[in-house]
Amino acid sequence: MKKISAFLLVLVMVASIISTSIVVTSAAGNQLLKSYDAAADGELLYEVKFGETEGVYKSAYIAAGNKNDPSTFNPTFSADKREMTIAYTPDSSRRIWYGGEIEGLTLGAGKNYTFTFKANYDTGNSNAGVYFNFPNSFASDDLVLRTEYNLLRGIYGTPDVRNTIAVGGGKGTGKYISSDQRYITATNGGAVFARNADGWHDMAIEIEGYTYRLYVNNTLFDEANLADENLAVAGKLGLVIYLYNSGTFSIKDVNLYKGATMKGIAQKGAWVVDTPNNPNSTNKLLKTYADAKDGDLLYEVVFNAADGVYVPKVWDNNHKSGGDKPWATDPLIDIEVSADGKSVTFTNKGADGSCWWGNVINGLEVTKDTKYTYEFKAKNNIGGKQVGLGWVTDPNQMMKECYNFYGRFSTVGDSQAQVVIEQCSSKIAGELMGTTDYTPIFPLADADGFTNVKVEIDGFMFYVYYECMYEAGGTTWTLFEQYDMANPEKLSLSVKDNSLAAMFYIYNANTSGTFKDVKIYKGLLAPKASAEETTTPEVTTPKETTPAVTTTATPSTTTKAPVVTTEAPKAEKGCGSVVVGGIAVVAIVTLAGVAVSKKH
Repeated sequence: MKKISAFLLVLVMVASIISTSIVVTSAAGNQLLKSYDAAADGELLYEVKFGETEGVYKSAYIAAGNKNDPSTFNPTFSADKREMTIAYTPDSSRRIWYGGEIEGLTLGAGKNYTFTFKANYDTGNSNAGVYFNFPNSFASDDLVLRTEYNLLRGIYGTPDVRNTIAVGGGKGTGKYISSDQRYITATNGGAVFARNADGWHDMAIEIEGYTYRLYVNNTLFDEANLADENLAVAGKLGLVIYLYNSGTFSIKDVNLYKGATMKGIAQKGAWVVDTPNNPNSTNKLLKTYADAKDGDLLYEVVFNAADGVYVPKVWDNNHKSGGDKPWATDPLIDIEVSADGKSVTFTNKGADGSCWWGNVINGLEVTKDTKYTYEFKAKNNIGGKQVGLGWVTDPNQMMKECYNFYGRFSTVGDSQAQVVIEQCSSKIAGELMGTTDYTPIFPLADADGFTNVKVEIDGFMFYVYYECMYEAGGTTWTLFEQYDMANPEKLSLSVKDNSLAAMFYIYNANTSGTFKDVKIYKGLLAPKASAEETTTPEVTTPKETTPAVTTTATPSTTTKAPVVTTEAPKAEKGCGSVVVGGIAVVAIVTLAGVAVSKKH
């Protein structure tokens, strides 16, 4: 009897082991093959299966644009769940989001992945997207109104017709050929990729920390960056499929590897220029920041460079009547660079529409400890029209985070010069005048009509000066405004990954502006007081009731003048005063032949 009992116990144990084995095997069919930390670069982490309700990737409808009825999209799966097709033939345009997170994997610094997959696009009017990140949480359960999908990043379009970097249901900005709100097609010098013999495109998405790259048929299509703000709310690794308009999209054989595995094997298209690292480029920094001393010229911007540390390109061209015309053939925008590359003229010949053009200057980072002086000459060619130049931006977000000086830099006809500080195209209040309104300025124009501008960038503080006529004779540099880019109570950069830039902006119809001689020096080089000067040139201020205060400083000190306020009905045309809420504010600093008026 004891032998029988022992035998039965063994049978039960074996059955339990078999049962456990079956459960584990079943679960392993939709699990990570290895954890991120356990895998070596190049190892397969996961073979994606669609339509599973258990396991590491539970894909499902996450939003639908057909009156909350996703069933009209009719997804179908292969027997092994390795292929999915979404077909949709509506009576009008609709959109669908399908996918989910891949549990246990996140994005960010030091996290590198590669998705490889095959895609088959309908040749009709369909556009499909493939995205690699997923929201950390959802604000609501509404299948239509979730704004989290604006945080997704990937590729969108139809590779054999049109392509673009994708930003959650829209078009993004890439490093090489993609331009915000523009498809890249065969007709505008972009890439068109033929289908393989089996009718599919071989595609890959490579993520290397904050950088991601898109590949079609083993060719680099474009590259872009993630921002901290994006990862803070959508930092999970995921796979989301998007379909818009009637048509069919199929995706299969999606594999996820650890590491950025495509860089060493994929070819670069002719449109890809590795701008910062071309050893043969003559467009280089004159000195690195570390090797330079205060006062040294670091770089003079070259506007017609094809490679090197600064290669300008269009980042946005959003005309109301421009259609989908790319910048290169857009009759509404004309960008003319001088033969020596030191001057650029922007002309918007059509209806109102924004255009950002330029780039970061590789190698000139902005940190809490760096100190630069950025100078340029600016001129408005048409009265009453504004143009702008930006000098600091976040390379991950380009024009979205660009600080710029915008307005009328010169008096043309009856149009008084007036300017404002902006972040991208949003006017921001500085710390002196505290206004987001355009402020009249009275610049000194040279023989060609240009105004001289200097911007000191002291860590995350910037100070904007312009040169103007001095009422008592001679010229003066006037401090127009100052701003703390790191102040969390204001619009500000993330102060993590910032760079000097030369980004030009134009908006209004029938507008033209010219910028030239853009130079960047190490150190704070706005006019400084001399120890020998003890007198201040006479300045006329309206109805002044309190005398101006004169200060001096050693040659190595930048003077921050005390401020004296005087009641005044309005400001007169002169550098020495400006009216803020009915108060004329005056502060004069003596210079060696030059007076600095610091406005408050």
